[in-house]
Amino acid sequence: MPEVDWFAIQENTFTRWCNDQLAERGRHIEDLKSGLKDGIALIHIIEVCSQKSIGKFNAHPKIEIQKVENLNLCFEFIKKQNIKL
Repeated sequence: MPEVDWFAIQENTFTRWCNDQLAERGRHIEDLKSGLKDGIALIHIIEVCSQKSIGKFNAHPKIEIQKVENLNLCFEFIKKQNIKL
């Protein structure tokens, strides 16, 4: 019997769930690692799920610090909203 790669299954399932949320904004990611690293997709997912705006963010981050700022906005929003992860 072949061994099941549970990590790959969970990663694919979560990627599909993310894309379901992003579809509302006309967006799509190919994989979690590259799709979430600049914070933009994560911002859209959080806004769709919470039905609230995170506020101003770097829509076209070019340098690493801008990507980190976007991710920090996500984490601060989650913290302010008392969302348990």
